Amino acid sequence: MSVYRILLRLLVLVNLLAFATIALPSPTTAASSRTIRSWYFQSMTQEERMHLQIHLILTSDYDGVIDGDIGNRSIRSILRYQKALGANPTGMLTDKQLVQLKYDANTVFDRLNIQNHYDARAGFGLFLPLAYLDEYQDTRRGTRFYSLLHDLEVETIRIDRPKRSLKQVYDRMVSLSGRQVTYSTFHGNWFVVTGVEQSRKFYSRFYTNGLDQRGFSVAYEHQLDQIMSPVVILMSNAFSPYSSRNDNVRSAPKQARALEDRRQSPSQAVPSQEKEGPSSGTGFFVSDDGYIATNAHVVKGCSRLDVEGWGTPQIIEVDETNDLAVLQVKKGDRQFHSLKLNISGAKLGEDILALGYPLRGLLSENSSDLSVTTGVVSTLAGLQGDRRYLTISAPVQPGNSGGPLVNRSGEVVGIVSAKLNALRMMILTGDVPQNVNFAVKSQLLAGHLLIAGLSQSDYESTGAEKFNETAELVSSLKSSIVAISCTP
Repeated sequence: MSVYRILLRLLVLVNLLAFATIALPSPTTAASSRTIRSWYFQSMTQEERMHLQIHLILTSDYDGVIDGDIGNRSIRSILRYQKALGANPTGMLTDKQLVQLKYDANTVFDRLNIQNHYDARAGFGLFLPLAYLDEYQDTRRGTRFYSLLHDLEVETIRIDRPKRSLKQVYDRMVSLSGRQVTYSTFHGNWFVVTGVEQSRKFYSRFYTNGLDQRGFSVAYEHQLDQIMSPVVILMSNAFSPYSSRNDNVRSAPKQARALEDRRQSPSQAVPSQEKEGPSSGTGFFVSDDGYIATNAHVVKGCSRLDVEGWGTPQIIEVDETNDLAVLQVKKGDRQFHSLKLNISGAKLGEDILALGYPLRGLLSENSSDLSVTTGVVSTLAGLQGDRRYLTISAPVQPGNSGGPLVNRSGEVVGIVSAKLNALRMMILTGDVPQNVNFAVKSQLLAGHLLIAGLSQSDYESTGAEKFNETAELVSSLKSSIVAISCTP
């Protein structure tokens, strides 16, 4: 069975917190490498040994080939993992240690949201850490995937009718000025080059079948080394650009653009409003021309959309990647107050209010009752350091999505987007998280409003008076916030 097929099975298996354990004896004393190797070969199938190596890669303990051969490098990795557990380093994992290893690997795999992405332009599939890749763009010879912070970049490349031989491409990559090559190897129809270029580490792997050349390159800042090193090892092990399995993947539209279908929030976060039948969300006016800001997931998949008291809105602009949307309603003679954005963003520890219409029909019989929760800005990033988000302590519920997050001056510093999946975190950690929720930063919202056609003077705050009383602040904001209902 190929490494690729093993990794595909892992995509399913790794999401289970416990696998069927292998009935192994429980060694308590150290043994020779030959004895340990023999023990694994007698106790596990090759597929199970390959899974073991994959798990050790994800825990950053193994950096070799996934081949099921439990040699000295694999044994050293197992000993290192046992020492990290505080266990007796025998080299032979007990049932309990195997379950723990699988759990640890699952946590990393899920946190990074590793998925197989088929790139139609390059003609092959590649495992990508989608939790860290926010955008992609077509290039002349493939696709470039990158983070909004530009600290991670992955590029797929296919060169048809190449003018240079693969050896010439290899020689050029090794000799490029401004980079320090730490490892390189050439094997006739493939090569690998790794090293450091300015502040980034890089890894490149290319193949040829004699007709074209296909490969990928990864570059990332040093601070991501601990995260990306195991990912790159997985990517490299699974990379098989001329395998016939690419033809099978080609027919799957969802895999053909996996990045487009990625979750808009981190894997342990869920939108604070779900769509199972009719649903509701929140929005708020951002200009005197009737423009309303909300979340993309509030308006996605709606056959009918209604802004309570204002009728059916026009959808002006939707950005699913950053979970933002802009609507517009007809003003008529109704009076409303548009909110202003603090373009500088929130401050760590700053007092904030989350306003919206959550759990309509449950919290109140009066659907027009506005809900207000208070808290602070806990972190200036979301899960895994996602800089698009703020982490807030203000409680939010289904229906809060799209509502404004405001400071004590009534300025918008974020837009409520997601809440931590408490059940999933309880399964993973054994503890129920309290008041860990997320909001898209006002800076991203400001950029989205410009794309939607608003001018900066429409929504930018030029300074506001601080309200000491919460009730007074809420009273000044109430007319700005609207309930949005969606019929799928």
